[in-house]
Amino acid sequence: CEYSEDMLPVVTRQREADLALQKLFESVIALAANRGRLAPALSPELAARALLLLVNGSVLDWLRAPGELELTARTMPLVAGFLESISAPKAQPAADQARLALFLGV
Repeated sequence: CEYSEDMLPVVTRQREADLALQKLFESVIALAANRGRLAPALSPELAARALLLLVNGSVLDWLRAPGELELTARTMPLVAGFLESISAPKAQPAADQARLALFLGV
């Protein structure tokens, strides 16, 4: 898609908004990473970019189908699922580990 010059300010503002939102996502996800709550295979930058694309894609779907979708109701479960999927695995309590070891005979 090619933009004419008169659209340049709009495109520039959108890029700036995307960058600001990605930086916000990165800072929050970096806090989670520092607390050991981000899956080790992901960097905060990569996770933030994926989250930004998920949100922007949801907005685009909403814009393409006016009146058919409720943006928040449709997007929040996706965001929650995404955040759950990038979370570090929860550690098993020691008692559960001991029971598992007994069960497995190790």
